[in-house]
Amino acid sequence: MRPVLSGQFAKVAILGPGLLGGSIALALKQRPGPALRLWTRRAETLPRLRDRGFSAGEITSSLAEAGRGADLIILCSPVGAMPGLIAGLVSEHALAPGAIVTDVGSVKARVVSELTPMVAAAGAVFIGSHPMAGSEQGGIAHARPDLFERATCLLTPLLETPSAALERLEAFWRELGLQVRRLAPGTHDEALARVSHLPHAVAAALTLAALGPRPEDGALCGNGLRDTTRIAKGGTAMWSEILLENRDALLGPLRNLNGILGDLLVFLENRDQEGLAGFLREARELREQLDRPL
Repeated sequence: MRPVLSGQFAKVAILGPGLLGGSIALALKQRPGPALRLWTRRAETLPRLRDRGFSAGEITSSLAEAGRGADLIILCSPVGAMPGLIAGLVSEHALAPGAIVTDVGSVKARVVSELTPMVAAAGAVFIGSHPMAGSEQGGIAHARPDLFERATCLLTPLLETPSAALERLEAFWRELGLQVRRLAPGTHDEALARVSHLPHAVAAALTLAALGPRPEDGALCGNGLRDTTRIAKGGTAMWSEILLENRDALLGPLRNLNGILGDLLVFLENRDQEGLAGFLREARELREQLDRPL
């Protein structure tokens, strides 16, 4: 058992304890460390949190109660809801000067540009975070304390981000088992468009192409189709928001994919075995790089 750096934060507020927020909370409960407060907008979620071992003193549907006194606030809500949460904390005087606010969202440029001045006006600091962990299953029922082990967390500070706050937040994520990297917000969105958002869009499109004409043929499929389309089972509301939020960065990779599929069509139409073999060889070599130690 690895303790959280108890001197880093005295109270951590998690706003939106679904898969990621709930997993952060479960990981913190396994370690001696900061006091926890989990906020959920929906009262019906409170019993589910109790079922996962959180006490009545750790959960609340009051935003002010969750935020007040917290020196680290983690936004685990949909990206579109984050400005409203910050505005609510500020109006309730529940965002303490000197506190650090972060998030777990998959898109960063707009989040950072909107939230940084809102948080700074209250004397606190916003730093974007993106823990690269999760699954196609969402909600507190699927949260687990080891979700972040050996995963990567991308932090998206600005040039003016205070170095002391950034170092504290990096230490927090490392203590949960994550490797931490820093990226500019726009660079983050461009990279994630290719390596995260494009694969999800393609998995959905592949599912429609493979099973749409005859859904009953799914009974004939092997692991190839199951493996390549697994992430298409992700939440539709969350993923439609992500794809639209990162639309500008995603359009280029989608157009590039169209070109690559066009090349494949030409190879097949021309019965070009040499071209097809080169196409498959290049893809295999690139894919094998993912299996090499970082």
